[in-house]
Amino acid sequence: MTEHADAVTELAALIGDHGRAEVAYRQAVASTDTPARAWEPVLQTLARAYGLAAGLAAGHTTTPTDSDQGAMQPCQACHGHTAIRVYGQPWHYACWLSVGCPVSPAEESERPDNQSTEQPDPDSTEPRESVSAAETAADTTPGVDGREHPPEVHSEPHARRKKDREQATNEQHHHVDPAEERADFAREARRRFPDATDEDCAAALAAWHEHVRVLDREFQFQSSAGYSGVLLYELLAAAHGSMPQPEPLESETVHAITGAETTLHKYSFLDPDAAPHPGEVFTELDVTAQYLAAARSVEVGDGEPEVRTDTEELSRWLDTLQDRPGYLDLATAPDLSTLPGHARHALTELAEGRVWTVPTPVAKYLRKDHGIALDLARAVVWPKDRRGRRLETWARHVDTARRSLSEAAEAEQPGAAIALALVKSMYATFLGGLLRSQDHNDRGTYRPDWHDMMVSTAAINALRAWDRATRDGLGDGVRLVGGLKDAFWLVSPADQAPVRPAGLGYADQDGPDHRRPGKWHVNRQCTVTGDMAEAHTDGRVGTLQRLIVSGANAEETE
Repeated sequence: MTEHADAVTELAALIGDHGRAEVAYRQAVASTDTPARAWEPVLQTLARAYGLAAGLAAGHTTTPTDSDQGAMQPCQACHGHTAIRVYGQPWHYACWLSVGCPVSPAEESERPDNQSTEQPDPDSTEPRESVSAAETAADTTPGVDGREHPPEVHSEPHARRKKDREQATNEQHHHVDPAEERADFAREARRRFPDATDEDCAAALAAWHEHVRVLDREFQFQSSAGYSGVLLYELLAAAHGSMPQPEPLESETVHAITGAETTLHKYSFLDPDAAPHPGEVFTELDVTAQYLAAARSVEVGDGEPEVRTDTEELSRWLDTLQDRPGYLDLATAPDLSTLPGHARHALTELAEGRVWTVPTPVAKYLRKDHGIALDLARAVVWPKDRRGRRLETWARHVDTARRSLSEAAEAEQPGAAIALALVKSMYATFLGGLLRSQDHNDRGTYRPDWHDMMVSTAAINALRAWDRATRDGLGDGVRLVGGLKDAFWLVSPADQAPVRPAGLGYADQDGPDHRRPGKWHVNRQCTVTGDMAEAHTDGRVGTLQRLIVSGANAEETE
Protein backbone atom coordinates (compact mmCIF):
# COMPACT_ATOMS: atom_id res chain seq x y z
CA MET A 1 0.00 0.00 0.00
CA THR A 2 1.24 3.52 -0.73
CA GLU A 3 1.61 6.05 2.06
CA HIS A 4 -0.97 8.84 2.31
CA ALA A 5 -0.04 12.50 2.27
CA ASP A 6 -1.47 15.15 4.60
CA ALA A 7 -4.97 16.15 3.43
CA VAL A 8 -4.91 19.70 4.82
CA THR A 9 -1.64 20.44 3.06
CA GLU A 10 -2.90 19.14 -0.26
CA LEU A 11 -6.21 20.99 0.09
CA ALA A 12 -4.28 24.20 0.71
CA ALA A 13 -2.26 23.58 -2.44
CA LEU A 14 -5.53 23.25 -4.36
CA ILE A 15 -7.71 26.07 -3.02
CA GLY A 16 -5.43 28.12 -0.75
CA ASP A 17 -3.79 31.40 -1.71
CA HIS A 18 -2.24 31.10 -5.18
CA GLY A 19 -3.35 27.46 -5.29
CA ARG A 20 -4.06 25.33 -8.33
CA ALA A 21 -7.72 26.38 -8.40
CA GLU A 22 -6.78 30.05 -8.72
CA VAL A 23 -4.19 29.27 -11.39
CA ALA A 24 -6.66 27.11 -13.31
CA TYR A 25 -9.36 29.78 -13.03
CA ARG A 26 -7.10 32.55 -14.36
CA GLN A 27 -5.95 30.37 -17.24
CA ALA A 28 -9.54 29.43 -18.10
CA VAL A 29 -10.68 33.07 -18.12
CA ALA A 30 -7.81 34.05 -20.41
CA SER A 31 -8.02 30.95 -22.61
CA THR A 32 -9.03 31.14 -26.25
CA ASP A 33 -9.72 27.41 -26.34
CA THR A 34 -13.19 25.87 -26.39
CA PRO A 35 -15.08 26.24 -23.08
CA ALA A 36 -14.97 22.51 -22.42
CA ARG A 37 -11.16 22.38 -22.70
CA ALA A 38 -10.59 25.73 -21.00
CA TRP A 39 -12.59 24.92 -17.87
CA GLU A 40 -11.75 21.22 -17.55
CA PRO A 41 -8.72 21.89 -15.26
CA VAL A 42 -10.96 23.99 -12.99
CA LEU A 43 -13.52 21.18 -12.74
CA GLN A 44 -10.82 18.61 -12.00
CA THR A 45 -9.22 20.78 -9.34
CA LEU A 46 -12.53 21.50 -7.59
CA ALA A 47 -13.49 17.82 -7.71
CA ARG A 48 -10.21 16.85 -6.03
CA ALA A 49 -10.74 19.58 -3.44
CA TYR A 50 -14.29 18.39 -2.72
CA GLY A 51 -13.03 14.85 -2.13
CA LEU A 52 -10.39 16.08 0.31
CA ALA A 53 -12.90 18.26 2.16
CA ALA A 54 -15.35 15.36 2.41
CA GLY A 55 -12.65 13.24 3.99
CA LEU A 56 -11.64 15.95 6.44
CA ALA A 57 -15.30 16.44 7.43
CA ALA A 58 -15.48 12.72 8.23
CA GLY A 59 -12.45 12.93 10.48
CA HIS A 60 -9.74 11.77 8.10
CA THR A 61 -6.38 13.51 8.07
CA THR A 62 -4.87 11.78 5.05
CA THR A 63 -5.52 12.12 1.34
CA PRO A 64 -8.26 9.82 -0.03
CA THR A 65 -6.41 7.40 -2.29
CA ASP A 66 -3.75 4.79 -2.10
CA SER A 67 -3.35 1.56 -4.05
CA ASP A 68 -2.84 -2.13 -3.44
CA GLN A 69 -1.64 -3.65 -6.71
CA GLY A 70 -1.69 -7.14 -5.21
CA ALA A 71 -5.38 -7.11 -4.23
CA MET A 72 -7.73 -6.27 -7.10
CA GLN A 73 -11.31 -5.84 -5.86
CA PRO A 74 -14.61 -4.71 -7.42
CA CYS A 75 -15.26 -0.96 -7.42
CA GLN A 76 -18.20 -0.13 -5.14
CA ALA A 77 -19.90 1.79 -7.96
CA CYS A 78 -19.22 0.16 -11.33
CA HIS A 79 -17.99 -3.22 -9.97
CA GLY A 80 -15.01 -3.20 -12.31
CA HIS A 81 -11.75 -4.45 -10.81
CA THR A 82 -9.59 -1.79 -9.15
CA ALA A 83 -6.40 -1.64 -7.12
CA ILE A 84 -7.29 1.84 -5.82
CA ARG A 85 -8.44 2.27 -2.22
CA VAL A 86 -10.38 5.40 -1.25
CA TYR A 87 -10.12 5.66 2.52
CA GLY A 88 -9.53 1.92 2.60
CA GLN A 89 -12.43 0.96 0.33
CA PRO A 90 -12.17 -0.29 -3.30
CA TRP A 91 -13.23 2.44 -5.74
CA HIS A 92 -12.25 3.88 -9.05
CA TYR A 93 -11.41 7.44 -8.05
CA ALA A 94 -13.58 8.85 -10.86
CA CYS A 95 -16.49 6.65 -9.71
CA TRP A 96 -16.09 7.89 -6.15
CA LEU A 97 -16.17 11.50 -7.31
CA SER A 98 -19.16 10.90 -9.59
CA VAL A 99 -21.36 9.57 -6.75
CA GLY A 100 -20.61 12.48 -4.43
CA CYS A 101 -17.54 11.29 -2.49
CA PRO A 102 -19.20 9.09 0.14
CA VAL A 103 -16.97 8.76 3.19
CA SER A 104 -17.42 6.67 6.33
CA PRO A 105 -16.21 8.05 9.67
CA ALA A 106 -12.48 7.64 10.14
CA GLU A 107 -12.75 4.95 12.79
CA GLU A 108 -14.73 2.75 10.35
CA SER A 109 -13.10 3.31 6.96
CA GLU A 110 -9.50 3.34 8.20
CA ARG A 111 -9.65 -0.20 9.48
CA PRO A 112 -7.00 -2.37 7.79
CA ASP A 113 -8.04 -4.06 4.57
CA ASN A 114 -8.18 -7.78 5.43
CA GLN A 115 -7.24 -8.75 1.89
CA SER A 116 -4.00 -6.80 1.87
CA THR A 117 -1.15 -7.77 4.17
CA GLU A 118 1.56 -5.61 2.62
CA GLN A 119 2.87 -2.92 4.99
CA PRO A 120 4.57 0.35 4.01
CA ASP A 121 8.33 -0.02 3.79
CA PRO A 122 9.90 2.58 6.13
CA ASP A 123 13.20 2.24 4.26
CA SER A 124 11.76 2.74 0.79
CA THR A 125 12.26 6.51 0.49
CA GLU A 126 14.94 7.30 -2.06
CA PRO A 127 17.48 10.06 -1.38
CA ARG A 128 17.49 13.19 -3.49
CA GLU A 129 20.09 13.21 -6.19
CA SER A 130 22.09 16.28 -7.04
CA VAL A 131 23.38 17.12 -10.49
CA SER A 132 27.09 16.55 -10.03
CA ALA A 133 30.21 16.04 -12.05
CA ALA A 134 30.37 12.43 -10.91
CA GLU A 135 26.85 11.77 -12.15
CA THR A 136 27.59 13.43 -15.47
CA ALA A 137 30.66 11.27 -15.95
CA ALA A 138 28.66 8.15 -15.21
CA ASP A 139 25.75 9.13 -17.44
CA THR A 140 27.14 8.24 -20.86
CA THR A 141 24.03 6.58 -22.32
CA PRO A 142 22.25 8.39 -25.15
CA GLY A 143 18.97 10.22 -24.75
CA VAL A 144 15.52 9.53 -26.12
CA ASP A 145 16.60 9.67 -29.73
CA GLY A 146 19.62 7.44 -29.31
CA ARG A 147 20.41 3.76 -29.35
CA GLU A 148 19.17 0.97 -27.12
CA HIS A 149 19.91 1.44 -23.43
CA PRO A 150 21.16 -1.45 -21.28
CA PRO A 151 18.69 -2.67 -18.66
CA GLU A 152 18.71 -0.53 -15.52
CA VAL A 153 18.78 -1.90 -11.99
CA HIS A 154 16.09 -0.33 -9.85
CA SER A 155 16.11 -0.04 -6.07
CA GLU A 156 13.00 -0.10 -3.86
CA PRO A 157 10.31 1.15 -3.97
CA HIS A 158 10.29 0.91 -7.78
CA ALA A 159 11.81 -2.58 -8.26
CA ARG A 160 9.63 -5.66 -7.92
CA ARG A 161 11.08 -8.71 -6.19
CA LYS A 162 10.76 -11.94 -8.17
CA LYS A 163 8.30 -13.41 -5.70
CA ASP A 164 6.12 -10.30 -5.87
CA ARG A 165 6.16 -10.35 -9.68
CA GLU A 166 5.14 -13.98 -9.90
CA GLN A 167 2.30 -13.50 -7.41
CA ALA A 168 1.06 -10.31 -9.09
CA THR A 169 1.21 -11.95 -12.53
CA ASN A 170 -1.05 -14.76 -11.41
CA GLU A 171 -3.45 -12.40 -9.63
CA GLN A 172 -3.69 -9.83 -12.42
CA HIS A 173 -4.07 -12.36 -15.22
CA HIS A 174 -7.41 -13.33 -13.75
CA HIS A 175 -9.90 -15.13 -15.95
CA VAL A 176 -12.45 -12.88 -17.59
CA ASP A 177 -15.96 -14.27 -17.86
CA PRO A 178 -16.30 -15.36 -21.53
CA ALA A 179 -19.82 -13.98 -21.89
CA GLU A 180 -18.74 -10.63 -20.47
CA GLU A 181 -15.70 -10.54 -22.74
CA ARG A 182 -17.83 -11.31 -25.82
CA ALA A 183 -20.29 -8.55 -24.90
CA ASP A 184 -17.55 -5.97 -24.25
CA PHE A 185 -15.71 -6.86 -27.45
CA ALA A 186 -18.86 -6.80 -29.60
CA ARG A 187 -19.86 -3.41 -28.19
CA GLU A 188 -16.44 -1.94 -29.02
CA ALA A 189 -16.39 -3.59 -32.44
CA ARG A 190 -19.78 -2.16 -33.39
CA ARG A 191 -18.70 1.32 -32.43
CA ARG A 192 -16.38 1.12 -35.45
CA PHE A 193 -18.25 -1.41 -37.57
CA PRO A 194 -21.98 -0.77 -36.93
CA ASP A 195 -23.08 -3.50 -39.32
CA ALA A 196 -20.94 -6.24 -37.74
CA THR A 197 -22.97 -9.38 -37.07
CA ASP A 198 -22.60 -11.66 -34.06
CA GLU A 199 -20.62 -14.01 -36.29
CA ASP A 200 -18.33 -11.17 -37.38
CA CYS A 201 -17.68 -10.19 -33.76
CA ALA A 202 -17.03 -13.79 -32.73
CA ALA A 203 -14.51 -14.22 -35.56
CA ALA A 204 -12.83 -10.94 -34.60
CA LEU A 205 -12.52 -11.98 -30.95
CA ALA A 206 -10.98 -15.27 -32.07
CA ALA A 207 -8.49 -13.33 -34.18
CA TRP A 208 -7.74 -11.10 -31.18
CA HIS A 209 -6.99 -14.14 -29.03
CA GLU A 210 -4.80 -15.64 -31.75
CA HIS A 211 -2.67 -12.56 -32.42
CA VAL A 212 -2.71 -10.57 -29.15
CA ARG A 213 -0.66 -12.78 -26.85
CA VAL A 214 1.21 -12.06 -23.63
CA LEU A 215 3.43 -14.43 -21.66
CA ASP A 216 2.57 -17.21 -24.13
CA ARG A 217 -1.13 -16.83 -23.36
CA GLU A 218 -3.98 -15.18 -25.16
CA PHE A 219 -4.73 -11.72 -23.81
CA GLN A 220 -8.37 -11.30 -22.90
CA PHE A 221 -10.27 -8.17 -23.87
CA GLN A 222 -11.87 -6.41 -20.92
CA SER A 223 -14.33 -3.52 -20.73
CA SER A 224 -12.94 -1.36 -23.57
CA ALA A 225 -9.96 -1.09 -25.87
CA GLY A 226 -8.31 1.62 -23.77
CA TYR A 227 -8.91 -0.15 -20.46
CA SER A 228 -7.50 -3.35 -21.95
CA GLY A 229 -4.35 -1.33 -22.67
CA VAL A 230 -4.14 -0.32 -19.01
CA LEU A 231 -4.53 -3.93 -17.86
CA LEU A 232 -1.95 -5.08 -20.40
CA TYR A 233 0.58 -2.66 -18.93
CA GLU A 234 -0.08 -3.88 -15.39
CA LEU A 235 0.25 -7.50 -16.46
CA LEU A 236 3.57 -6.86 -18.20
CA ALA A 237 4.89 -4.78 -15.30
CA ALA A 238 4.08 -7.61 -12.92
CA ALA A 239 5.98 -10.09 -15.08
CA HIS A 240 9.04 -8.02 -16.05
CA GLY A 241 11.51 -6.91 -13.41
CA SER A 242 12.73 -4.06 -15.62
CA MET A 243 9.24 -2.50 -15.52
CA PRO A 244 8.54 -0.95 -12.11
CA GLN A 245 4.87 -0.83 -11.24
CA PRO A 246 3.99 2.83 -11.91
CA GLU A 247 2.51 5.08 -9.28
CA PRO A 248 -0.04 7.81 -10.11
CA LEU A 249 1.50 11.24 -10.45
CA GLU A 250 1.10 13.19 -7.22
CA SER A 251 3.46 16.14 -7.72
CA GLU A 252 1.45 19.35 -7.64
CA THR A 253 4.32 21.06 -9.43
CA VAL A 254 4.05 18.70 -12.39
CA HIS A 255 0.24 18.81 -12.33
CA ALA A 256 0.48 22.58 -12.66
CA ILE A 257 3.02 22.31 -15.48
CA THR A 258 1.24 19.67 -17.52
CA GLY A 259 -2.10 21.50 -17.34
CA ALA A 260 -0.78 25.00 -18.02
CA GLU A 261 -1.26 26.87 -21.27
CA THR A 262 2.27 28.19 -20.83
CA THR A 263 3.61 24.67 -21.38
CA LEU A 264 4.29 23.61 -24.96
CA HIS A 265 1.66 21.06 -25.96
CA LYS A 266 0.81 21.96 -29.56
CA TYR A 267 3.04 21.20 -32.52
CA SER A 268 0.59 21.77 -35.39
CA PHE A 269 1.46 24.43 -37.95
CA LEU A 270 0.73 26.00 -41.30
CA ASP A 271 3.51 27.58 -43.31
CA PRO A 272 2.25 30.91 -44.73
CA ASP A 273 5.07 30.87 -47.30
CA ALA A 274 3.86 27.56 -48.78
CA ALA A 275 0.34 28.58 -49.79
CA PRO A 276 -1.61 25.99 -51.83
CA HIS A 277 -3.36 27.12 -55.01
CA PRO A 278 -6.60 25.76 -56.48
CA GLY A 279 -5.88 23.10 -59.05
CA GLU A 280 -2.77 21.81 -57.27
CA VAL A 281 -2.97 18.55 -55.32
CA PHE A 282 -2.54 17.81 -51.65
CA THR A 283 -0.71 14.66 -50.60
CA GLU A 284 -1.27 13.73 -46.97
CA LEU A 285 1.60 11.76 -45.48
CA ASP A 286 0.93 10.19 -42.09
CA VAL A 287 3.32 8.80 -39.53
CA THR A 288 2.54 5.10 -39.10
CA ALA A 289 1.62 4.30 -35.46
CA GLN A 290 3.28 7.55 -34.37
CA TYR A 291 2.70 7.23 -30.62
CA LEU A 292 3.57 3.54 -30.64
CA ALA A 293 6.92 4.38 -32.21
CA ALA A 294 7.60 7.12 -29.67
CA ALA A 295 6.65 4.80 -26.81
CA ARG A 296 9.41 2.38 -27.89
CA SER A 297 12.14 4.98 -27.32
CA VAL A 298 10.90 7.63 -24.89
CA GLU A 299 12.31 7.85 -21.38
CA VAL A 300 9.89 8.73 -18.60
CA GLY A 301 10.18 9.24 -14.87
CA ASP A 302 9.27 7.04 -11.92
CA GLY A 303 7.65 8.58 -8.86
CA GLU A 304 8.22 12.29 -8.31
CA PRO A 305 10.71 14.66 -9.97
CA GLU A 306 13.32 17.00 -8.57
CA VAL A 307 13.28 20.77 -9.01
CA ARG A 308 16.37 22.80 -9.88
CA THR A 309 16.37 26.61 -9.72
CA ASP A 310 20.04 27.58 -9.31
CA THR A 311 20.72 29.43 -12.56
CA GLU A 312 24.47 28.77 -12.51
CA GLU A 313 23.87 25.06 -11.98
CA LEU A 314 21.22 25.03 -14.71
CA SER A 315 23.61 26.61 -17.19
CA ARG A 316 26.51 24.34 -16.22
CA TRP A 317 24.55 21.08 -16.39
CA LEU A 318 22.14 21.82 -19.24
CA ASP A 319 23.65 19.09 -21.43
CA THR A 320 22.85 16.58 -18.68
CA LEU A 321 19.45 17.98 -17.77
CA GLN A 322 18.15 17.95 -21.35
CA ASP A 323 18.78 14.19 -21.47
CA ARG A 324 16.45 13.59 -18.51
CA PRO A 325 12.67 13.25 -18.77
CA GLY A 326 11.04 16.39 -17.45
CA TYR A 327 10.43 20.05 -18.17
CA LEU A 328 12.57 23.16 -18.56
CA ASP A 329 11.28 26.67 -17.85
CA LEU A 330 12.85 29.32 -20.08
CA ALA A 331 13.76 32.73 -18.67
CA THR A 332 13.66 34.36 -22.11
CA ALA A 333 12.11 33.49 -25.45
CA PRO A 334 14.67 31.76 -27.69
CA ASP A 335 15.66 33.02 -31.13
CA LEU A 336 14.33 30.40 -33.56
CA SER A 337 14.96 32.35 -36.74
CA THR A 338 17.60 29.89 -37.96
CA LEU A 339 15.29 26.85 -37.77
CA PRO A 340 13.87 25.26 -40.94
CA GLY A 341 10.46 26.68 -41.80
CA HIS A 342 8.43 23.67 -40.60
CA ALA A 343 10.14 23.66 -37.18
CA ARG A 344 10.01 27.44 -36.83
CA HIS A 345 6.26 27.51 -37.49
CA ALA A 346 5.57 24.48 -35.29
CA LEU A 347 7.32 26.23 -32.38
CA THR A 348 5.98 29.74 -33.00
CA GLU A 349 4.39 29.97 -29.54
CA LEU A 350 7.79 29.39 -27.97
CA ALA A 351 9.55 32.03 -30.05
CA GLU A 352 6.81 34.56 -29.29
CA GLY A 353 6.97 33.93 -25.55
CA ARG A 354 3.40 32.64 -25.29
CA VAL A 355 4.73 29.41 -23.81
CA TRP A 356 7.93 29.11 -21.81
CA THR A 357 7.95 25.58 -20.41
CA VAL A 358 9.19 22.88 -22.78
CA PRO A 359 9.46 19.10 -22.40
CA THR A 360 13.11 18.10 -22.43
CA PRO A 361 12.93 16.33 -25.85
CA VAL A 362 12.15 19.73 -27.39
CA ALA A 363 15.07 21.40 -25.63
CA LYS A 364 17.42 18.66 -26.80
CA TYR A 365 16.22 19.03 -30.40
CA LEU A 366 16.73 22.80 -30.35
CA ARG A 367 20.19 22.67 -28.80
CA LYS A 368 21.66 19.45 -30.23
CA ASP A 369 20.15 19.51 -33.71
CA HIS A 370 20.14 23.26 -34.39
CA GLY A 371 22.45 24.96 -31.89
CA ILE A 372 19.71 27.14 -30.40
CA ALA A 373 20.74 28.83 -27.13
CA LEU A 374 18.35 28.38 -24.19
CA ASP A 375 18.27 30.50 -21.04
CA LEU A 376 16.85 28.40 -18.20
CA ALA A 377 14.97 29.56 -15.11
CA ARG A 378 13.99 26.16 -13.69
CA ALA A 379 14.33 22.45 -14.37
CA VAL A 380 11.80 19.86 -13.19
CA VAL A 381 13.39 16.54 -14.07
CA TRP A 382 13.62 12.92 -13.00
CA PRO A 383 17.16 11.87 -11.97
CA LYS A 384 19.13 8.98 -13.36
CA ASP A 385 17.93 6.33 -10.90
CA ARG A 386 14.24 7.19 -11.39
CA ARG A 387 13.81 7.06 -15.13
CA GLY A 388 13.73 4.60 -17.97
CA ARG A 389 11.96 3.34 -21.09
CA ARG A 390 8.92 2.25 -19.12
CA LEU A 391 6.60 1.99 -22.16
CA GLU A 392 8.99 0.04 -24.37
CA THR A 393 7.93 -3.51 -23.42
CA TRP A 394 4.23 -2.61 -23.68
CA ALA A 395 4.74 -0.97 -27.06
CA ARG A 396 6.77 -3.92 -28.37
CA HIS A 397 4.01 -6.40 -27.46
CA VAL A 398 1.31 -4.23 -29.02
CA ASP A 399 3.33 -3.67 -32.19
CA THR A 400 3.83 -7.42 -32.58
CA ALA A 401 0.04 -7.85 -32.46
CA ARG A 402 -0.47 -4.92 -34.87
CA ARG A 403 1.91 -6.35 -37.46
CA SER A 404 0.54 -9.88 -37.14
CA LEU A 405 -3.05 -8.72 -37.52
CA SER A 406 -2.11 -6.47 -40.45
CA GLU A 407 -0.77 -9.49 -42.29
CA ALA A 408 -3.83 -11.53 -41.31
CA ALA A 409 -6.17 -8.80 -42.54
CA GLU A 410 -4.34 -8.62 -45.88
CA ALA A 411 -4.76 -12.39 -46.12
CA GLU A 412 -8.48 -11.87 -45.44
CA GLN A 413 -8.53 -13.93 -42.26
CA PRO A 414 -12.09 -13.72 -40.86
CA GLY A 415 -12.35 -11.07 -38.17
CA ALA A 416 -8.75 -9.86 -38.51
CA ALA A 417 -9.68 -6.40 -39.82
CA ILE A 418 -11.99 -5.75 -36.86
CA ALA A 419 -9.44 -7.10 -34.36
CA LEU A 420 -6.76 -4.88 -35.94
CA ALA A 421 -9.00 -1.82 -35.56
CA LEU A 422 -9.41 -2.57 -31.85
CA VAL A 423 -5.67 -3.07 -31.36
CA LYS A 424 -5.11 0.34 -32.97
CA SER A 425 -7.81 1.78 -30.72
CA MET A 426 -6.12 0.20 -27.70
CA TYR A 427 -2.77 1.87 -28.24
CA ALA A 428 -4.24 5.16 -29.46
CA THR A 429 -6.56 5.44 -26.45
CA PHE A 430 -4.06 4.28 -23.84
CA LEU A 431 -1.15 6.37 -25.10
CA GLY A 432 -3.13 9.31 -26.43
CA GLY A 433 -5.73 9.68 -23.66
CA LEU A 434 -5.67 7.46 -20.60
CA LEU A 435 -2.10 8.33 -19.60
CA ARG A 436 -3.30 11.85 -18.81
CA SER A 437 -6.96 11.29 -17.88
CA GLN A 438 -7.61 11.30 -14.16
CA ASP A 439 -11.33 10.91 -14.84
CA HIS A 440 -10.92 7.63 -16.72
CA ASN A 441 -7.70 6.18 -15.32
CA ASP A 442 -7.26 5.95 -11.56
CA ARG A 443 -4.40 3.47 -11.76
CA GLY A 444 -0.65 3.86 -11.64
CA THR A 445 -0.57 4.62 -15.35
CA TYR A 446 -2.20 7.99 -14.74
CA ARG A 447 0.97 9.81 -15.72
CA PRO A 448 0.33 13.01 -17.69
CA ASP A 449 4.08 13.60 -17.58
CA TRP A 450 4.61 10.33 -19.51
CA HIS A 451 2.09 11.58 -22.05
CA ASP A 452 3.93 14.89 -22.43
CA MET A 453 7.27 13.12 -22.92
CA MET A 454 5.79 10.74 -25.48
CA VAL A 455 3.88 13.39 -27.48
CA SER A 456 6.87 15.73 -27.58
CA THR A 457 9.13 12.85 -28.65
CA ALA A 458 6.69 11.93 -31.44
CA ALA A 459 6.53 15.55 -32.60
CA ILE A 460 10.29 15.99 -32.55
CA ASN A 461 10.79 12.71 -34.44
CA ALA A 462 8.53 14.08 -37.18
CA LEU A 463 10.35 17.44 -37.28
CA ARG A 464 13.69 15.63 -37.56
CA ALA A 465 12.32 13.60 -40.47
CA TRP A 466 11.29 16.78 -42.25
CA ASP A 467 14.67 18.33 -41.48
CA ARG A 468 16.24 15.51 -43.51
CA ALA A 469 13.61 15.53 -46.25
CA THR A 470 13.78 19.28 -46.86
CA ARG A 471 17.57 19.21 -46.89
CA ASP A 472 17.43 16.54 -49.60
CA GLY A 473 14.83 18.52 -51.52
CA LEU A 474 11.10 17.91 -51.92
CA GLY A 475 10.98 18.31 -55.71
CA ASP A 476 10.10 21.08 -58.16
CA GLY A 477 6.98 22.93 -57.09
CA VAL A 478 6.50 20.75 -53.98
CA ARG A 479 5.97 22.53 -50.64
CA LEU A 480 5.35 21.34 -47.10
CA VAL A 481 2.16 23.22 -46.24
CA GLY A 482 1.63 22.17 -42.62
CA GLY A 483 0.84 19.39 -40.21
CA LEU A 484 -1.48 18.32 -37.43
CA LYS A 485 -0.46 15.52 -35.05
CA ASP A 486 0.58 12.60 -37.28
CA ALA A 487 -0.64 14.08 -40.60
CA PHE A 488 1.47 16.35 -42.81
CA TRP A 489 0.44 17.93 -46.12
CA LEU A 490 2.49 18.47 -49.22
CA VAL A 491 1.16 20.43 -52.18
CA SER A 492 2.40 19.86 -55.71
CA PRO A 493 1.46 20.15 -59.36
CA ALA A 494 -1.16 17.54 -60.21
CA ASP A 495 1.18 15.46 -62.35
CA GLN A 496 3.53 14.86 -59.39
CA ALA A 497 0.92 13.59 -56.92
CA PRO A 498 1.08 11.61 -54.74
CA VAL A 499 4.42 12.98 -53.53
CA ARG A 500 6.93 10.77 -51.73
CA PRO A 501 10.02 12.79 -50.72
CA ALA A 502 13.20 10.73 -50.98
CA GLY A 503 14.38 11.63 -47.48
CA LEU A 504 11.58 9.72 -45.71
CA GLY A 505 11.20 5.99 -45.05
CA TYR A 506 7.87 4.44 -46.06
CA ALA A 507 5.91 1.84 -44.14
CA ASP A 508 3.52 1.23 -47.05
CA GLN A 509 6.20 0.02 -49.44
CA ASP A 510 8.25 -3.18 -49.49
CA GLY A 511 11.61 -2.80 -47.83
CA PRO A 512 13.20 -2.46 -44.40
CA ASP A 513 10.61 0.10 -43.25
CA HIS A 514 7.55 -1.93 -44.25
CA ARG A 515 4.89 -1.62 -41.50
CA ARG A 516 7.49 -0.08 -39.20
CA PRO A 517 6.08 2.32 -36.58
CA GLY A 518 7.31 5.87 -36.99
CA LYS A 519 7.76 5.59 -40.76
CA TRP A 520 5.50 7.21 -43.32
CA HIS A 521 2.65 6.24 -45.60
CA VAL A 522 0.51 8.04 -48.17
CA ASN A 523 -2.87 8.37 -46.49
CA ARG A 524 -4.90 10.36 -49.03
CA GLN A 525 -4.74 12.97 -51.76
CA CYS A 526 -7.16 15.51 -53.18
CA THR A 527 -7.32 18.56 -55.43
CA VAL A 528 -6.89 21.95 -53.75
CA THR A 529 -10.12 23.97 -53.63
CA GLY A 530 -10.73 27.62 -52.89
CA ASP A 531 -12.02 26.75 -49.41
CA MET A 532 -8.83 24.87 -48.65
CA ALA A 533 -6.67 27.75 -49.81
CA GLU A 534 -8.71 30.15 -47.69
CA ALA A 535 -8.41 27.94 -44.59
CA HIS A 536 -4.64 27.91 -45.06
CA THR A 537 -4.49 31.68 -45.45
CA ASP A 538 -6.55 32.12 -42.27
CA GLY A 539 -4.32 29.72 -40.31
CA ARG A 540 -7.18 27.28 -39.56
CA VAL A 541 -5.27 24.02 -39.43
CA GLY A 542 -8.18 21.93 -38.12
CA THR A 543 -10.51 23.25 -40.79
CA LEU A 544 -7.96 22.52 -43.50
CA GLN A 545 -7.61 18.95 -42.29
CA ARG A 546 -11.38 18.41 -42.37
CA LEU A 547 -11.60 19.85 -45.89
CA ILE A 548 -8.78 17.60 -47.12
CA VAL A 549 -10.45 14.52 -45.63
CA SER A 550 -13.85 15.36 -47.13
CA GLY A 551 -12.28 16.28 -50.47
CA ALA A 552 -10.36 13.02 -50.69
CA ASN A 553 -13.45 11.02 -49.76
CA ALA A 554 -15.52 12.80 -52.41
CA GLU A 555 -12.93 12.15 -55.10
CA GLU A 556 -12.73 8.46 -54.17
CA THR A 557 -16.48 8.03 -54.68
CA GLU A 558 -16.55 9.75 -58.07
